[in-house]
Amino acid sequence: MKTVWKYLITFAVAAVICVLALWARGLFSAAGTAEIMRCLSDGFFIAGFAVGGYGLLVVCSNGGAFDILAYGMICFFSLFRKDVKNRKAKTFYEYRKAKSENRHSFAYLLIVGLAFVLIAVLFVVLFYVYS
Repeated sequence: MKTVWKYLITFAVAAVICVLALWARGLFSAAGTAEIMRCLSDGFFIAGFAVGGYGLLVVCSNGGAFDILAYGMICFFSLFRKDVKNRKAKTFYEYRKAKSENRHSFAYLLIVGLAFVLIAVLFVVLFYVYS
């Protein structure tokens, strides 16, 4: 049940992004069928790209792409504390080892993002059919 909530919340966020993009593109004042299909494809692609792009950032983060940057920021800000020697991770190796135990799942982000992009592709095909 926990994974179902991940998918539902991600879908709801993507749907809100899609509706905002549709409103910004002028779907509700569109005149022709081709223009409606264009607006729908734009809205679904923007939502799918945003959610899928965030999923790809989580994939990169899980791989450790941002670990050295985060450790550097922790070391920099710990210089301004009274107890500089009292850090959780004293070395980068310890920090990376602790971070590797706390990785996040990302499949639901990629799946929802890909679904919205595929719907956008369907509306692009319909756009070319009606124009």
